[in-house]
Amino acid sequence: MSISLPINSLKRFVAYVWIFTSILFASCYETGKKEYKSAFEKEVNNEADNKTSIPVNMALGNLHTITDIVERNPEFHSFKKALGSTAMLDSITAQKKVTLFAPIDGPLIYNDSVSISQRDMETTNFLRKKWVLNYIVNGQLDIADIKSLLAKENELIQLPTVGKSILTLVQENGIIHVKDGLNLEYDLVIANQSAKNGIVHGLQYRGTK
Repeated sequence: MSISLPINSLKRFVAYVWIFTSILFASCYETGKKEYKSAFEKEVNNEADNKTSIPVNMALGNLHTITDIVERNPEFHSFKKALGSTAMLDSITAQKKVTLFAPIDGPLIYNDSVSISQRDMETTNFLRKKWVLNYIVNGQLDIADIKSLLAKENELIQLPTVGKSILTLVQENGIIHVKDGLNLEYDLVIANQSAKNGIVHGLQYRGTK
């Protein structure tokens, strides 16, 4: 009897130590797991932010394309209608920056017929593309560039178009007049509609000379 008491006490002591150690280990494990999880989530979020953040200079206005301007600006409704499909404009302006002189009224090329045959549609689309190419100039010319060129050339310049015709620009009394390859005359009334792939100017019809 004198020997069993210390043994029982020792067993209880060992049991207490084991329980305390287990609790301490479990607590440290949970704390470590939470810290690791928090650090991992922070790293993942930082990586996601780095992939999706947009620099300040990439504001929505600078992401517009020439096609977006034609589609969204009501002043270009007639020009958009003349194109039939703005997909054509996308394909023309996709590879390089251009300047589009877009007629907003006057003798625009389009066909309102809903019963047009497939062959006629192909012909019409060909004419539409040929027509719009005569109003597109390679490179980006804003209104300041145009006025600078006019000042150097006695207020008259001729710009070759992608469609291999000529746009003649003349400045009179502060107004810029534009004549196309068919001798249709316009006034430049909408300027500097900037896009990431170029710039658009709107032309108001004056007549034929």
